[in-house]
Amino acid sequence: NLRTYFTPTGIRVIPRTGDPLTWQWGLTLTGYGYSGGVRLVAAAELVADGNRIEYHREDSTQDLIEWYVNDDRGLEQGFTFNAPPQSEVPNPKSEIIFHLSSDHCLFGSWQGDEKSIIFLEAKS
Repeated sequence: NLRTYFTPTGIRVIPRTGDPLTWQWGLTLTGYGYSGGVRLVAAAELVADGNRIEYHREDSTQDLIEWYVNDDRGLEQGFTFNAPPQSEVPNPKSEIIFHLSSDHCLFGSWQGDEKSIIFLEAKS
């Protein structure tokens, strides 16, 4: 029962039913790279194809696609590079780091498996 909007800077999620002003949540990719060498993302071009939305980001050194697929399992987010990110760090680690910014009135809490996050309303 969620409605997702895809804006030029990221996604916005609101309740599908009830008062949509009760809460809303946003997620924006702000950077990626290796530890010690995370860089800001370039502006995105949105591309829609059926149940898939892609944010195409191109800069002088890297092509990055941030994608979302909406199906029976829910909304899945992923990232595709045409090649490994270039790094100014002499010995980059093999894991790529993504910096994401969350906004609005929900906060995230790790689940027991530490692979999932649940978003909750802040209680006053």
